[in-house]
Amino acid sequence: MSSANLVRWSGVALLIAGALVAVATFFHPNDAADPNAVTTNAWVIVHTLYVPAFILGLFGLIGLYARQAEQARVLGLIGFILAFIGVPYSWSWSSWRPLLYRPSPRIQPGRPCSTRRGHCSRES
Repeated sequence: MSSANLVRWSGVALLIAGALVAVATFFHPNDAADPNAVTTNAWVIVHTLYVPAFILGLFGLIGLYARQAEQARVLGLIGFILAFIGVPYSWSWSSWRPLLYRPSPRIQPGRPCSTRRGHCSRES
């Protein structure tokens, strides 16, 4: 594959990835208002949309770096490596999060929670 084709296909990959992220973000459940939202089906569906978006984003990053490698030099290489590591890390955290959390009967949507003590209590 020529470098021009790599850049073109990476651009297409980034466009599709951006569209998928926009759609997934629009339908993302509000876990700040309802901490138990991470255990819902909506969370699973939305984060399933993020998977191909992040994979396409990684392919797009490769083409973007290939296009700018000469001008970017060492600092660009460091940024590329950090971005290439950061994208899967951010996806993996959001995907594993529902498995780490269980619904808590003490946390109720719309009720303020004191974070000073590190947990929600009846008197908060």
